[in-house]
Amino acid sequence: MDPVDPAGEQGDQWDHAKGHLPSSPKSAASIVTNALHWHNVIMATASAGPGPNEAYLKLIANPENASLDIIAVHGMNTRNDLDHPNKAWTHQEPGIPQKSGTHWLRDLLPSSVPHARIMAYQYNANVAFDSSTAGVQEQAENLLQHILVEREKAHAHSRPMVFIAHSLGGIIVKHALATAYNTSSGERAAIYVFTFALFLFGVPHRGSSVPRQAWASIATRIFQLCGNSINASFLNSVTEGSSYAEQLEDGFKPLLGFYNVFTVCETKGEGAFGIIVPKESATLGAFSEDVYYPDRSHRTICKFRDSDDPVWQHVSEMLSRAAERAVRSTHYSSISDTRKAMLYTQVVRRQATQSIDKAIEQAQNTIKRLQTGHETTRELDQLVHAQTAEIFSYALSWGVIISYILSIISGSWLLLFVVRAIVSLPSPVVVTQTVEQGLERQQKIVHLTKQAIKALDSECHSAVQTYNTLQAFLVPGISVGTVSAANQLERVRPLQLDLDREIARTVQKAHKLAHLDLPESERRLKLVHKTVDKVKSLENADSATFWMEMSPYAEKEVEAERQHLVEKGAKDEDVSSCFCVIL
Repeated sequence: MDPVDPAGEQGDQWDHAKGHLPSSPKSAASIVTNALHWHNVIMATASAGPGPNEAYLKLIANPENASLDIIAVHGMNTRNDLDHPNKAWTHQEPGIPQKSGTHWLRDLLPSSVPHARIMAYQYNANVAFDSSTAGVQEQAENLLQHILVEREKAHAHSRPMVFIAHSLGGIIVKHALATAYNTSSGERAAIYVFTFALFLFGVPHRGSSVPRQAWASIATRIFQLCGNSINASFLNSVTEGSSYAEQLEDGFKPLLGFYNVFTVCETKGEGAFGIIVPKESATLGAFSEDVYYPDRSHRTICKFRDSDDPVWQHVSEMLSRAAERAVRSTHYSSISDTRKAMLYTQVVRRQATQSIDKAIEQAQNTIKRLQTGHETTRELDQLVHAQTAEIFSYALSWGVIISYILSIISGSWLLLFVVRAIVSLPSPVVVTQTVEQGLERQQKIVHLTKQAIKALDSECHSAVQTYNTLQAFLVPGISVGTVSAANQLERVRPLQLDLDREIARTVQKAHKLAHLDLPESERRLKLVHKTVDKVKSLENADSATFWMEMSPYAEKEVEAERQHLVEKGAKDEDVSSCFCVIL
């Protein structure tokens, strides 16, 4: 099939006014398009499972205590391949079945960023074949909605995010972030606020140095590369005079300085088509943009052979570094300069029914709630205190006698003293009841710790929304009745400062619970489980046998705990520069 060039000699084949393909039955483009259209209809009718029109976030990796979300967005599906969302990220050696290829989001990325939840946005990218297919704007809206749902399910509203995008998938990401930036919804605003970095592979941006028709030409070349003609309605949305393209450029411009951008540019041509996305279009020109030029084409730029692939090793290093910085600086500090700027410059459209008095009352209640602490955290503190006190009591009363037993156990002639010491200790039945109660309490501590983390995260999310609501009253040109702008500032800014402080304090508390207290509580739970198993294995023994067996076990565990505390102390010194301490 002859390639279609909208900017060249065959540009008159495209009906820009009507926005659809030429209807000539003799046209090869029409024949292919019609055939593939009916193929889609037949496949959709025959299949009861998920079809290509369904958009969702596919979970690829979900480690326990994840502290980062990575979201990948593929480009257009130019071959109408139902498995395109997977193939877009998969390196395939010639002659080897597709399923055995290296899907780097699944096979390589989790090892580089082990603390990240990884998701891939699966959406209908068959814009070459169906004029009714949702376009960039609709898919960006879908992406935002799915991110909100997944973060709500995981209670991860304030978890930092990194986006990975290939080709025109990057346009969807940019549109989604621009939409979140210009929204009146606190939930959506959190998406752009908590985004830390963008990894863009061959994404065709429309910079000022690129001709107006360049983006449309690039999109067309992508389809020519695969032997298909692009959907005219899509092409019409990105050609000269397109309001969408201009709106996207204007909408994303305020965000250029907010994110760490890692751009990967193609340097190898695709046969006769040459470079699909030239560096002038592939780079954003952002202040914090790093540009990498691997020896890859547009189709291979985001595919890696294995962990020894030199290009992957470089990309992996950049991803690991960005992930570490995201968690450290974005966990997410409300006193971070970047975040303060993002929140302060956001124009939040005030709801007509919302008065400044109501907004102030909401802010005061939020601050009070943050200061008093969540009921779950208070219950957790009380339970931990009770557990610690009881353990200390047992250690004091039983420890002396156990140590005495151990010191004389080697001398059989001192057996009488051993028996007398054992009489002073509780019976196996009492010990069994005690350790089972301890196990129940420790299980509750772990459960409450997880609940407290979710509660604090939710409180932070609510506080950010409240902050944004107050910010609406500081937008130039907005006044409330007869209240002057100066009076609005006088009433609102002190509350925002209080919210800032309380958000920072709450984030520190959540970080301590998630990264220090929860791992320690789970470690202790395993230790208690081990002790319960040991005690139950001796529950039918007499007291003498029971304590003669338990004393060496107790000594061993006490020594292991002592060593753990020594190592933990050293680690605590090492992590004194952790961002939760710096904050």
